[in-house]
Amino acid sequence: MQLYQKSSNFDEGVKVRTWEEAARGFQYATNMARFTQLRAIKSKFQKECNLPEDLRTQDTFLLHKKNLEFFKLINDVRSQAETLREMASIQAEQGNIDNAITLYKQSIVIYENTSNIQRKAETLTMIGKLLANEKRDITTALKYLQDSLAIYQQLHYQEEVETVRGIITNIEEQKPKSP
Repeated sequence: MQLYQKSSNFDEGVKVRTWEEAARGFQYATNMARFTQLRAIKSKFQKECNLPEDLRTQDTFLLHKKNLEFFKLINDVRSQAETLREMASIQAEQGNIDNAITLYKQSIVIYENTSNIQRKAETLTMIGKLLANEKRDITTALKYLQDSLAIYQQLHYQEEVETVRGIITNIEEQKPKSP
């Protein structure tokens, strides 16, 4: 028997094969609602107690890591990719650039497998910016940015095309001139 579950955590009309999957989906939605409420309360408490930002960020990273485990368990690849991107962003903020790039690359693999090329292009741009600005690897950064630009051109996303072209121009200006 096939069911159709409709909620904010499922795409319209996603087929749910068993009652167990439907129950897990409901449990996930309930847990995410609780998680959001608890995170808001925790954030307010941390700010009131003047906890350092790095501790708040570290807690958020660990929560994302737990979410990633759950998304793998229920085979929610879209949420896995988004969670990996969030984890990468936190790592980048903390200065762990190599870890951030690794996590971004993992999300790209998922975006490729799910044909989400817009998110792939966005993530390629993020990697390119990190490589250029933090690692000073201009050549590799430009490769990632050119790949991103090609996707945006294919999608006819003119605003993003112009944005990435601007980033490329700025980075090319940083590139050492050959004699």
